[in-house]
Amino acid sequence: LRAEGSALQERLNRTTDDLAARLNHRLAERRAPIRIVHFASMFRFEWSPEVRHSALLYFLLIERGIHLWEGRTA
Repeated sequence: LRAEGSALQERLNRTTDDLAARLNHRLAERRAPIRIVHFASMFRFEWSPEVRHSALLYFLLIERGIHLWEGRTA
C-alpha cells in the first residue's frame, strides 16, 4: 500500500468496474434474474424480487471453493 499509494486502489476500483460491467453484460444476454452492483472495489449480487432461493448461489460457490461474505452493511 505504501509503495503504490492511491494508484493501487484506483486500479482495483477500475478492475471491479470492468468485472461488474462484463458480468452484467453476460447476465443480461442470458436474461438472468441477477445483476452485480458495486461501489469502488466492493460488489454484491442483486436479485430480482421474484427469485425465491437466491441464497443457494452462495452454497454452489462454496462447493466450488469460492467463499464470499454475504453480509450486508445496511
